[in-house]
Amino acid sequence: MNLARTVLRETFRIALLMALPAVAAAQENAPQRTQEARAAIAAAAWEEIEPGLSMLRASSPANLTITAFKVDEKLFRFDVAVQEKPDGERVDTFGPRADALVAVNGGFFGERESGRGLYSVGLLRLKGKVRSPKWKSTGGFILFDEEGISILPSRQDVPVRPATILQSKPLMIEPGGKWAMNTNQALWRPRTVLCTVKGGEAVLLVLSGSGMSLYEAGWLMRAQNEGGYFGCDAAIALDGGGSTQLWVEEREDVWVEGETAVHNALLVKRR
Repeated sequence: MNLARTVLRETFRIALLMALPAVAAAQENAPQRTQEARAAIAAAAWEEIEPGLSMLRASSPANLTITAFKVDEKLFRFDVAVQEKPDGERVDTFGPRADALVAVNGGFFGERESGRGLYSVGLLRLKGKVRSPKWKSTGGFILFDEEGISILPSRQDVPVRPATILQSKPLMIEPGGKWAMNTNQALWRPRTVLCTVKGGEAVLLVLSGSGMSLYEAGWLMRAQNEGGYFGCDAAIALDGGGSTQLWVEEREDVWVEGETAVHNALLVKRR
C-alpha cells in the first residue's frame, strides 16, 4: 500500500511538472494588459461582504481598477430592473430601490429622438413580457430564474421556459469554456462582464479607470491554464464604455459613477 501511494504521488508530481511549461506559455500568450490585470488580482485579497458574496479590488500599472464579485447562487440571485424615468437612471438609484446588495449597468439601450427617453436594445423579457426584440445571432442570452443564471449563444432559439432574459454582447466564452473572441480591436474602455463558474458560482467583473479591450477582458475570464484567471464556463459582456457603473450597499468607496444614466440594471439580491 505504501509503495502504491509513493508511485501515485510521483506520477502526480511528474504530471504537474510536465504541465507547468504549457501553463506558463499560455499565460505569456495572453495580452499584456490581461497579464498585468491577472497579476494585480492574484496579489489582492477577497473581502467577504456576506457569506456567499465576496469582493476583490485591485489596480494595475495602467491605471485600471478591477472590482470583482464572487456570488454563490444558492444564497443570492440576480435580477434585472428597468428605468422608472424615461431618460434612464443610475445604478445608485436602481440598487437601493430594489433592496439589492450590488447593482451594475445591464443591457444595451438607445435614445429616442427629440428627448423622448431611452429604450432597450436586444431581447429583454421581464415577467413573461417581451419589452424589445432579439438580435438574430449576435451575442448571447442571459437567463435568470430560480435555478440561477444561464448564458446561451443568441444563435439558439429563445428559451421558452418562464425566465427573465437579457440579451447582450459579445459572448466571450461559450458554455463549456469555449473561447469565442477572435480579434482584438484594442479599444480601451470601462467594461462590465458576467460569467458562470461550474459549481453554482457566478463572477461579476467591473473594469473602470483606463479600462480594457473586450478581447483583453474576455481573456481574463478564461481558465488560468489558458492564460486567464477566473475560469468561467461561460462569460458575456454587458453594455460598457460610458454606461459602466457600480453601486454596492454601504460601500461608497468602491462606487463607479459612469458617464450616463442607463435603461436597465443588473442586481445581486439575497434569496
